[in-house]
Amino acid sequence: RDMRNMRSSPILSSQNPIAISFSGAGHLLSYHLGAAETFLTYGSSSNKQLKLPTVEEVSGSSSGAIAAVVYTHLGYRIHEYAERFLTDGGNALRHL
Repeated sequence: RDMRNMRSSPILSSQNPIAISFSGAGHLLSYHLGAAETFLTYGSSSNKQLKLPTVEEVSGSSSGAIAAVVYTHLGYRIHEYAERFLTDGGNALRHL
């Protein structure tokens, strides 16, 4: 999906802070990490064409909790963590 089309969403185009919650489901962890990386990249971007709102609160359950921890404490390594998770056959906790 083209990231420029996301501006049509009233939530994502808002400048009000938001909260995100990642659901539990081990097979979704790589998707959660991709979404988290997108918020980290475009939430702090000075790019006026695509600037996502600031995320003030993050939560999750099960694998979503792992995504929340990686987002809040290891955001600078989120892409590396996602790659290791995928190449290691989904063993998420080994790489925290």
